[in-house]
Amino acid sequence: MILRQLFDTESSTYTYLIGDPATRRAALIDPVKEHLERDLRLIGELGLTLTLVLETHVHADHVTAAGELRERTGARTVGSAKGAPCISDPVADGDT
Repeated sequence: MILRQLFDTESSTYTYLIGDPATRRAALIDPVKEHLERDLRLIGELGLTLTLVLETHVHADHVTAAGELRERTGARTVGSAKGAPCISDPVADGDT
């Protein structure tokens, strides 16, 4: 497993990159808009393809990069059905 913990000092927010070394597919969890280019650069440097963006909660501390990541990479965006409009795959409590 490939795992990187990324930090935004301004909002004290963590973003996580998880990748599968066999398939080269990756997921980005709670991406911060101001670090979109950093995250895309890291994904490229690691030879990964972003296929999934996960939003764990509605963010009062930062603006999500999920919508732009979806537009630029074609990744699915997963998050609360009550969350951001950029979510392509909404989920609710109890979904599996």
